[in-house]
Amino acid sequence: MKTTKINFVLLFLAILIAGFANSQQANYQADKYSLDEADETENIIDDIVNPNDESTEPFKAMIYPNPSLTGKVKMSWMDNQNVDYIILVPDNFDNVVEINLKDVKEVTIDNLENGYYYIKFYFQQNLLATQKLKVMKE
Repeated sequence: MKTTKINFVLLFLAILIAGFANSQQANYQADKYSLDEADETENIIDDIVNPNDESTEPFKAMIYPNPSLTGKVKMSWMDNQNVDYIILVPDNFDNVVEINLKDVKEVTIDNLENGYYYIKFYFQQNLLATQKLKVMKE
């Protein structure tokens, strides 16, 4: 009788551990393919592609509103920073858009569809920074 109770307790613990491990795997897979909604304007700089030079200020663009409720956003950057073109990459990688710029310090984009976008800023073929944008039209 005592061994039966011990077997039930061990079985119950094994089920709990297996359930916990399975839920953690599901959370890991969900996080792996989703964007972090808590920090839409985080500046993602790849130090291998774009090492920070101590003498220059890191590139940072203002993207607003973020999140956008209309599909229209405005991007601007400081006067001492140059951008040749911007690439908008939707989270599903469909309809990647490249916007060529010439001597401008801001750009407005209309008609963005719902979803998340990675916005990549380039100058002279070098990646300056990548920022996230969320569009959620009502």
